[in-house]
Amino acid sequence: MNTTLDLRRQLPLLGLLVAALIWFNLAGPGSSPGGAASPAAHVREVSPAQAAALIEDGALVVDVRGPEAYANRHIPGAVRLDEDQVAAGKLAIARDQPVVVYCGDGVSHGPDSTALLNRAGFANAVNLRGGIDVWEQDKWPVAKG
Repeated sequence: MNTTLDLRRQLPLLGLLVAALIWFNLAGPGSSPGGAASPAAHVREVSPAQAAALIEDGALVVDVRGPEAYANRHIPGAVRLDEDQVAAGKLAIARDQPVVVYCGDGVSHGPDSTALLNRAGFANAVNLRGGIDVWEQDKWPVAKG
């Protein structure tokens, strides 16, 4: 068997693989293969302590999880909105009012919903980093029902 001949047959495939790896590394994390950043890539995130301060100052709290998750536990005073409601940006508040958005883990739906609100003109909408999981882990209050 001639190993040089076998290697030559594999070179085009190897070249494609190397080119693809280089291309994806140049696109970077948070980018799509076309190079465009994900919509949530530029969303401002806040820690639970920062979120608590915003809430204390009157920020609206928006839970973007499902009704069962909301009933199980939520940040006191939070309103639950479906993705369609968030996408429509139909909140009965001034567009410059602070809004704290959260999901379960801070990466599933919160950043995307925050980005939707930002695009709808709610420039002070922020995502709770870590979602309600980290909020509760850091011993902030939760409500049920």
